[in-house]
Amino acid sequence: MIKENKIFMPRVSADISDQLNQRLKEYVVKKRGMLRGGQSEIIAQAIEKFLDMEGA
Repeated sequence: MIKENKIFMPRVSADISDQLNQRLKEYVVKKRGMLRGGQSEIIAQAIEKFLDMEGA
C-alpha cells in the first residue's frame, strides 16, 4: 500500500478523456460517498495495482 506523506508526495499529471473522468468521479463517489478528497488516493492505488500486475 502506498504510504501517505502529504508534505513530500510527488504529483503526477495525466490527460484523460471526458468519459474516463466521468467514470472516475462516479467510482470515487460510489466508494467514498463523496467526490472530494478520494480521487488522488484511488488513482494512486490504481497505478500501484497496474504496475504490480505488469511486474514493474
